[in-house]
Amino acid sequence: MRICQSVLVEAILKISYYFEKSKDGIYHIENEDCFYYQADQKVVTVMTVLFLSLLDFDNFDEKNIYSDLLREFIKNGHKVCCISPVEKRKNQETRMLRFGENRILKLKIGNTQKVNLIEKGISTLRIEPLFIQGVKKYFSDVKFDLVLYATPPVTFAKVI
Repeated sequence: MRICQSVLVEAILKISYYFEKSKDGIYHIENEDCFYYQADQKVVTVMTVLFLSLLDFDNFDEKNIYSDLLREFIKNGHKVCCISPVEKRKNQETRMLRFGENRILKLKIGNTQKVNLIEKGISTLRIEPLFIQGVKKYFSDVKFDLVLYATPPVTFAKVI
């Protein structure tokens, strides 16, 4: 699993390194909205990444494939924003966790695990508008360069 994971991380990080050398020998970046810095004669784009997850996690140091991927982005200088749900049964309100420039939005959703089929269905249908609302309310000032998600429910179509 570690090999597949590192290949996935490497492939995604290659997306972030786009640079172009003009005829005058100067490196230019195509997307002027991204922040960038010059190092060793190449321009490296610093992206702002939004990761949508249905896994409940509270920091980037946890041991799972999603945290591993997000740590790689952070290690390579990218800014990471993540939405991680917290189920209603935990009696926690929506809150923002900050780790320097990186953030995790703990978004309160309905119960989707270990509940009856009707409650799970209603909660699943409500996930999409809750995520949209969360992005608009907590990340309205952020322009995302890359949006990632891990096999979300079909109700995520409008969030993306």
